[in-house]
Amino acid sequence: MNEASLSVVITIYNLEKYIKRCINSILTQTHIPDEIILVDDGSTDRSGEFCNEYVKRYPFIKYIKIDNVGSAAARKAGTKASKGEYIAYVDGDDVLEQTMYEKYMEQVNLHHPDAVIGRITKDYKDYCVEIQDRIIPKIYEEDNYEELIDKMVDCGPFSDYGIHASLCSKVFRKETVAPYIYEVDERIVFGEDAAVLYPFLINSLKICVTELTGYHWVMREDSKTHSKDSNYLSELNYLEDYLRDRIPEQVLLPFMLNQIQNALHRQYGFCDSYAIKAKYKNDDEVIYLFPFERIPRGSGIIIYGNGLVGKSFCRQIKHSGYCRIIAIADRNADKEGDYHIIQPTEIYKKDYDYVLVAVSKKEMAMEMKEVLKKEGINEEKIIWSEYRI
Repeated sequence: MNEASLSVVITIYNLEKYIKRCINSILTQTHIPDEIILVDDGSTDRSGEFCNEYVKRYPFIKYIKIDNVGSAAARKAGTKASKGEYIAYVDGDDVLEQTMYEKYMEQVNLHHPDAVIGRITKDYKDYCVEIQDRIIPKIYEEDNYEELIDKMVDCGPFSDYGIHASLCSKVFRKETVAPYIYEVDERIVFGEDAAVLYPFLINSLKICVTELTGYHWVMREDSKTHSKDSNYLSELNYLEDYLRDRIPEQVLLPFMLNQIQNALHRQYGFCDSYAIKAKYKNDDEVIYLFPFERIPRGSGIIIYGNGLVGKSFCRQIKHSGYCRIIAIADRNADKEGDYHIIQPTEIYKKDYDYVLVAVSKKEMAMEMKEVLKKEGINEEKIIWSEYRI
């Protein structure tokens, strides 16, 4: 039997700094796609110039330029132009590991599913996080397909994705996914991937869920998904209405709508100011988002710092039950609180998985990390990042 062909659609908007790295990561794959379609969503920088350089060098690369109308429209244009039996989507500022498509297409040719689903890795400035989907990896079809539907969106609060909504960590049978790509309302700004994925999954017949990795979502501070938008909640409600119209009522239960909201809050980084606000804080308080992605559920942690950041973390953990607080470490060990407070010099005596440095300023965090290292704490167990507010 002939192997299935693969088209890759890359969407681009003003990515002159990143597009070459993205394209090169696909051209160096151990399984090179049959065609690569570059869709320029009205860039005003040199992105188009760079794309045309690749078109001249590689006959299987196509370039399409459209008006600036958004990623949903760009994917539609790329899908219509594609000829592969299977199709994959890539954002032009992201990168792929060299063996990604080889591993995915092995599953395609073995099982012939409607989609192969893998995991996505989020690349931050100083660290990477592999998103751990909670769906059990296996083939889902007639006898067990309801298992996938029940847990496809969210398997619990705070970073427990069922299947991450991104289309980019997946390979789809084109004839199956194309109708959902084409019908997406281009006014959906946040959640356009979810608007495709969930109706697609509910109406598919065979899905191959794997633990494969390879797609790296580069978390740029200037990207759309990192900018807070005052219209976010209304846009999320628009997505909810869109899904209500496309998923059968007996399937789209109320809990699933809550799951979709939770998943999108996390994916787009708005959970601090929208999803968590009513649960954890008063209007005049500042909340620092606990780094759920970096600490596995159920871990035993010591929070080093009992100031605003530390207290904010404690409230979130108390509410969610996400992990266990072994102790709070603070030089002022006589502070009152709900948890046992110890001196930093006593941390080594405790049985813990991670020490979370709970301060907002980088300079202070680096000083505290040095203190911990001098006390014999393994640096791999020390967690700090620029916590979102």
